[in-house]
Amino acid sequence: MSGDETFAELPADTMLLINRVCNQFEETWRVGQRPRVESVVAELDERVRSAALRELIPLEIEYRRSAGETIDPAEYARRFPELPADWLRQQCRSDEAAVAMQAERPEPAKHPSNQATATNATSRDKRRRLGDYELIAKLGSGGMGAVYKAMHRRMQRVVALKVLRNDLKDRPQWLARFEREVQMAARLSHPNIVTAYDAREEKGLHYLITEYVDGHDLDRTIKRDGPLSAHQAAECVLQAARGLAYAHQQQVIHRDIKPANLLLDTHGVVKILDMGLARLADEQEPLASPAANLTESGMIMGTVSYMAPEQARNTKNADERSDIYSLGCTLHFLLTGQPIYQGETAVDVLLAHANEPIPELASDGQGDPVPERLRHLFQRMVAKRPEDRFQRMSEVVVELEHIVSEAETRIAPLPTIINESPATTATRRNAWTRPNARRSLPLIGAGLAGLLLVIVTAIAWNFSGDEKRQLSPLAGPPLLDSTAISGANSASNEPKGYVLRFDGRGSYVEVPTLQLDPQEPVTLEAIVRFRSFPGAANLFSWLGPEWIAIYHTHGGNLGIGRRHASGNLLVSDQTAPLDRWLHVAGALDGNQWALFVDGQPLELRELPFAMPETSGGLYIGGVDPTRLPADQNARFIDGDIAQVR
Repeated sequence: MSGDETFAELPADTMLLINRVCNQFEETWRVGQRPRVESVVAELDERVRSAALRELIPLEIEYRRSAGETIDPAEYARRFPELPADWLRQQCRSDEAAVAMQAERPEPAKHPSNQATATNATSRDKRRRLGDYELIAKLGSGGMGAVYKAMHRRMQRVVALKVLRNDLKDRPQWLARFEREVQMAARLSHPNIVTAYDAREEKGLHYLITEYVDGHDLDRTIKRDGPLSAHQAAECVLQAARGLAYAHQQQVIHRDIKPANLLLDTHGVVKILDMGLARLADEQEPLASPAANLTESGMIMGTVSYMAPEQARNTKNADERSDIYSLGCTLHFLLTGQPIYQGETAVDVLLAHANEPIPELASDGQGDPVPERLRHLFQRMVAKRPEDRFQRMSEVVVELEHIVSEAETRIAPLPTIINESPATTATRRNAWTRPNARRSLPLIGAGLAGLLLVIVTAIAWNFSGDEKRQLSPLAGPPLLDSTAISGANSASNEPKGYVLRFDGRGSYVEVPTLQLDPQEPVTLEAIVRFRSFPGAANLFSWLGPEWIAIYHTHGGNLGIGRRHASGNLLVSDQTAPLDRWLHVAGALDGNQWALFVDGQPLELRELPFAMPETSGGLYIGGVDPTRLPADQNARFIDGDIAQVR
């Protein structure tokens, strides 16, 4: 990553890390402490530091200016000599991010009729204008821009202005997301959805005018006041479900439901905000269209702690049931104060959503038992498979209405919002993993215990939690099963013992002494879990004058191939799922080929491809690039392989 990349150009994992760092930095300022940017970035990886500085420095300047301090550009030039001086000067003279340089300042009021009028006029004169609006206060900022509390000058109506960051207007994917939010918000009018009033472009600035909500988001409310009672949580989720049911009726899927996107106002009303990730239920998003495919350039659609498994695999899979899953995860947070699944990295969390058991909701934030009916509703909302959940949000609404009405005793009202700080905003940075997450290649199981291995950049670990250790070479006769595949599926694909983790960029296992006998029937099988499909890659490559391979295409379609007199590649039209353990097996007997997934044979079609002659050896997870023709790309998988035999 180069040091001059803007936030919009960063990889998704870096975005998420910087978002978390900035949130912690702001929270520290809000509680009265005065952290310095240097101390915050000291522990960051050098590759992340420059981008983090460009987000943190404007925040520090804002908080210092709010405290009445004078900002000296020379001070920041001394503190951060590695950053461009022009950029630092711009930040120091800007107190309203992108708006400050372009919003006009009104003329001072003349001839006030009395002292009170003069005072009010002076106060207004300090405000900046954007079109017909006076900016009252900055509510927050993030990777996409900033949100301001503002007042229409003639109507005297208080609103929220969401302003797209000026440097993003020329980036198609960000402008497309912003315009998508404008379009989606315009379709919706419901008491539990933040109302959009207008959208404008003024002096090159794009901004959305919405209802101003006097309150806090539920994420901040829970972190400040603690978890809710079962009745309070059910009431909040019921209101959100009503808004979402209405949106779904309008064919709008939100795709980013989480506590931070649910505002609770001072009257106890929950309102959904941030339609930036929403899409129409029947909308097509062709990969060839950057404006439609808003996952390009590393954007992460939705927040991993609340993201449904099918949405994590492919955001285009998100439907009404994905919003139901996210709302169920939100219910868990409201009752416990914790996300439903946790992990050191976002990948850990995504895998937990797909594979870990659903937790039980035993007690609420008050220590009281969660009613059985609410526990059952939660379990259905967060079922792993979409078909096992409620199929319509309207069904969730009906069930929650019964739960709320069945309260046998008088329940405390929703928590009161104290107006000690402005309402939360819809702008948030996108983010991903921790900075120094160590890439590791977890390891090999008993199925290859008899093979002589050359492990390239591999670190081993055991599923039982043993300490990491370098994988040592093993010797002995090969343990390849030459019998036909029975087609019977095991009760569970969860691997036993050790697992090999491949990084998709250069790690592989080599068994150099293992030679293929083309006269013998062969079966290759393993337990496999894919994390992504960065390009075409080989799970197995058994090389030689006549060689075989089990592979996936760049789109995740599994296939099998053999180089011999009539050799060719066969490929399936089915895409392998991500983040799920699969039993993959390939069988060859003479001219008969077959490929199985979880014991079921795949339908295969021919795929013309010239397979070059090469020297022998078995490769797992990738191929030594020197064994491939110079015009072929590297073929390394991004995923885990276990129990090879």
